[in-house]
Amino acid sequence: MSSISGRTRWDAADPQAWASTLGLVAMPLFSPNQRSSQNTRNDSYQLLLNGQKTSFLFHAPPRGEPFARDLPSWSWSSNVRHTVIVDRLQQELRLQRWDSPSTFRTFKLPNHSDAAAELMDVLNNAPPLMVEDVIFFVLRAFRILRERIPNNDPLLSIKALNALLVGTEKARLQNKEDDWHNLQTLHDVMEFITKEQCNAVGIVDFPNPDGIQVSELINFLIQPAPGSECRLEPNLLLRHAAGQLYQEAHILIERERHRQGSFAFAAGVEPTRGVPSSSDIHFTPVCLASVVRPICS
Repeated sequence: MSSISGRTRWDAADPQAWASTLGLVAMPLFSPNQRSSQNTRNDSYQLLLNGQKTSFLFHAPPRGEPFARDLPSWSWSSNVRHTVIVDRLQQELRLQRWDSPSTFRTFKLPNHSDAAAELMDVLNNAPPLMVEDVIFFVLRAFRILRERIPNNDPLLSIKALNALLVGTEKARLQNKEDDWHNLQTLHDVMEFITKEQCNAVGIVDFPNPDGIQVSELINFLIQPAPGSECRLEPNLLLRHAAGQLYQEAHILIERERHRQGSFAFAAGVEPTRGVPSSSDIHFTPVCLASVVRPICS
């Protein structure tokens, strides 16, 4: 975004212009050491962030370059509903939702920053999602995984989930999906990912990994999501939605503990004190955030 005589010059193809005009934060979709599954140019994808509801993926490819076909999966994996696509050739702005990827709302490319506020009104008034988002999708796998972890250990559950996410990413990016489908246990997953990745998710000394069956979870994470047909990009999930994912995982764990405490109390055993209500949990615990940080830089 350029300026003349101290005034900002509007450019509808510049994500920084939108961010400055609307008070959003522009963040690259991919980190410098990441690449998309299509090996496309990373610098034309930005997330414009303003909370969950009005955040969106912004894509303005250079003139003559095709639009990425994986935009719905990328926005879904990043946990944002909409993608705003700039078509420089047709001078159009296209609005796409991952839960209805074949439907586009088309607008004339705005030539003034005042028109940007109209887009935010469209996003704010959008109807609710009709199918599950990426957080709900991954939590379904996490619930099954929790039942198989020794003593329902919460930190080990998170580490095992991270191992599955890292393995899914490797399978997708390195075209090893057939090998990934053939794995059966958590031990197989640890063998599939690198030693450095095992260290990053802290599962080198995981108790009895050979006895933890995860084959259906492996297939679940690599297949298109039911309803939306979006495919999980774990690198984007961990980069942009890890905070909400682990907050929701923490809420799930605390609810389980609360229910167990209630059952114990009914049996005449003193329940654990100080279990917070799920509505009061609005943070990612340090013990969980520290696990994911090394693998989503």
